[in-house]
Amino acid sequence: TDAYVAALDATSGQAVASFGTNGLQQIGGSSIDQASQVAASDGVIYVAGSFASSDLGIGGAGSVAQIASGDVFVAALDGTSG
Repeated sequence: TDAYVAALDATSGQAVASFGTNGLQQIGGSSIDQASQVAASDGVIYVAGSFASSDLGIGGAGSVAQIASGDVFVAALDGTSG
């Protein structure tokens, strides 16, 4: 199980095509990973959640901080371009 984040254009409501793959950004690994909090500020999308994967990552550009397997993660994604 992975988390997926979409960036939407405020005017059109359409996905920002350059964000991730086809407007979606994947966060996860080979085990159960869940997003539980999402916030946005100045074009940056912040995602927090829990993970069990030892290979947690972001399927594209961005940064993720993790504590230890089975704990929490926080990811910061550029909502304007991925």
